[in-house]
Amino acid sequence: ITDATGTLIGKGSRVWVGGRLAEETRLTPKGETQSTERYEYDAEGRKVRWSVQTAQGSTVTTDYGWVGGNLAVISVKDSTGTEIKHFERSYNAAGVPLAEEELASSGILVRRVSYASEGGFVVAEETRNGTGGLVSSVTYENDENGNPVTVKFYDRSGRLIETRTQAWTGFTRLVPQK
Repeated sequence: ITDATGTLIGKGSRVWVGGRLAEETRLTPKGETQSTERYEYDAEGRKVRWSVQTAQGSTVTTDYGWVGGNLAVISVKDSTGTEIKHFERSYNAAGVPLAEEELASSGILVRRVSYASEGGFVVAEETRNGTGGLVSSVTYENDENGNPVTVKFYDRSGRLIETRTQAWTGFTRLVPQK
């Protein structure tokens, strides 16, 4: 891994099993381990666990729960197995996201993202904090395949803060995002 000037800033190694990334180790330029990431998948090839261990030995594990082909639950746990945070997602009958809620380990709502869709593709999202206050919003203009070509980011006051324009030449999504 190099920076913009070509200076070596790190190294890495990857282990692939059955065509899927199973382990990734990041190293310093001297070859000392910085972190190791491990991935587990279900029979359908969906990621069900991702764990990261630092050089100091601390570990964070993320478990992914799938319902009907949609990612429905994400649980982040510390090295003792204690849940740090929890995410729950809901979808419409076509599998298009409706909302994602982030809950603290105590079960208190931290934030909620609501999605709006047209033609089976997300066209807007709105993020609110746990008490319902608007944090930010995003709008998407999609091409005929549902790929976002213009993405606009707004602050809590509705002011446009950034516009990204992108072209899709190497990837085409022909089904709604799940």
